[in-house]
Amino acid sequence: MSDQSITIPQINLEKTCNTIITFIQSITSQAQAKGVVIGLSGGVDSSLTATVCVRALGPERVLGILMPTLFTPPQDTLDAITLAKQLQISTEYVNIHPISKIIQNQVPTPSSPSLKKSLANIRARIRMLILYYYANMKNYLVAGTSDRS
Repeated sequence: MSDQSITIPQINLEKTCNTIITFIQSITSQAQAKGVVIGLSGGVDSSLTATVCVRALGPERVLGILMPTLFTPPQDTLDAITLAKQLQISTEYVNIHPISKIIQNQVPTPSSPSLKKSLANIRARIRMLILYYYANMKNYLVAGTSDRS
């Protein structure tokens, strides 16, 4: 282990937030979209993205989609619901477990070290499909989030 120090970049939080808000407003306007849809997991990434989108567009133009599985911690779903209420955004709830099971039953799932990753990728793609479904139905854009973990 070396004794090298880590340099943390100095960020002007207000300026950065305003830049992101302006970007969201600009992209939404350019696309002639009525708002944005976001997958709410209860985690840091989706919570921050939803909050910034509400600051940019207003709560009436942000739709949160909760898409848990059987093993989603109940506290995560509760956190997402609580945030949506605080932000005053509409939400939809779609349990993706049945959809995931249908796919798993239709494709070979041999036991392998990559099976867990493959199943996780299926769930991620199902979530994106649902987000785009709602976005297309409402003439919204999908506000993507990363996974900090």
